[in-house]
Amino acid sequence: MPLHDKFNSTALISFLLDQRLRCKRLLLRFDRADQRSTSEWITKLNPDTFDEQDRGESRSLAIWLMERLASYPYWFNGHAELARLALGLDDIRRVYASALAMEQLSPSSPQSTFFLGVSFLRRGSHAQAAQLLEALLRNHPEHVEAREELAAAYLVLGRESEVLDLLGSIPSESLTSDGRAALSYARKKAKEQSDGESRS
Repeated sequence: MPLHDKFNSTALISFLLDQRLRCKRLLLRFDRADQRSTSEWITKLNPDTFDEQDRGESRSLAIWLMERLASYPYWFNGHAELARLALGLDDIRRVYASALAMEQLSPSSPQSTFFLGVSFLRRGSHAQAAQLLEALLRNHPEHVEAREELAAAYLVLGRESEVLDLLGSIPSESLTSDGRAALSYARKKAKEQSDGESRS
């Protein structure tokens, strides 16, 4: 088979899998449409507000994705969705494995760098996570999720003043509850430090 035909069939299969994934997500959301308002089930599931049924839906979708990825390991969007679901389910090994697969498929992808950084952060490798997320933000400064994860790494590393620079310019409503908490803590530490210096 000529190379261009193989590329076209790979792209077509990836496109078809993307469509099946969208349908699968919609079916899961329609199943709960009677229990949620329209805005709740149209928006993406927020892991901060997962209830047990959300976790069950995420597990179901993750299993479906793993089955498809076993047959189509070059499906980048499938790996990206699996990493996001695994993160919501606190399955850090799966996040890491998906991030490595994405990195092999697209080495300069911001998604693979983000999920690698997050997996290092959750495993306790804060300095390594900070390096990856800093590199990501140099090229994609608008990536709010990466900013919040980097802020978490900075807090553990004792770099509270950098958290202010990182999150201070982002509107509060654009931050998650964790991002707002990190910013609040960094502001409190900065105030304590300035009060301590003024007393000296």
